[in-house]
This record gives sequence, structure tokens and C-alpha cells, in this order.
Amino acid sequence: MLKGGRTGPLTDTLYGVTSPLPPRGLPVRRQVLGAAVAAVGLPVITAALVRVRDDLSLATPVLVVLLLVVGVALVGGLRPAVPAALGGGLALN
Repeated sequence: MLKGGRTGPLTDTLYGVTSPLPPRGLPVRRQVLGAAVAAVGLPVITAALVRVRDDLSLATPVLVVLLLVVGVALVGGLRPAVPAALGGGLALN
């Protein structure tokens, strides 16, 4: 059985072995923040691109949505980035 906190090393209570490995994953707060960025960013970007869609080639909206997805991934990690990518793909269609 392992014991340890987010700041300290993990300790095996049976053998007393300490592991130098950091905890896995991003904090829930950052994941929620990434989901919020996606939830606000996708509709805003979609509304902005709809107004100028006749003046743009297809590559521009794709790159703008990709930029948003990369930003969501940087803030919140993979969990909010995958739904943002799927939602962005649907918004492009």
C-alpha cells in the first residue's frame, strides 16, 4: 500500500521504500480550467469565424480551431483537449 501526498514522495507502508516519482496527471483545477477555456472559446471562435467565412479559405478556420485546441491542451491536458478537438471539428462542419 502506498502513502504520500501531492507534494511528498510516495512511501510503501509495507516495506518503507520511498519512490522519487512525482504524482501523475494534472490537478483537477487545471483540467476544469481547460474545459472552461474550451466551453467559452469554441462558441466565441465559431461566432467570429461565421461573420467572415466568405472572405477566408478553409485553412484559416482549421488553424484557428487547432490553436484553441492546443491552448486547451496546454492549460488542462488531454481530458479537456480531446472533447475540444471533437467539438471544434463539428463546429468546422
